[in-house]
Amino acid sequence: MKGQTAGPQGDPVTVLDKVGPGANLYGSQAGVGKGWLRVLQRIKTRRVLSQLTDDELKDVGLSRSQAAEEARRPFWK
Repeated sequence: MKGQTAGPQGDPVTVLDKVGPGANLYGSQAGVGKGWLRVLQRIKTRRVLSQLTDDELKDVGLSRSQAAEEARRPFWK
């Protein structure tokens, strides 16, 4: 492939080889892990939110419909 260099064993070097494992190609290397942690936190939070009682929702200032709407949101939003 044009412009590609070879690694120590003669294998082609890819962009990921150059930046390291777990690298976020759009920013810092820690960005990938932080992104997944955010996704997992959203999933967990929305699951818990959907299981709260009306009194617990009132304590946090949400109605049942607001909690249901948030719980239905996709994990990437």
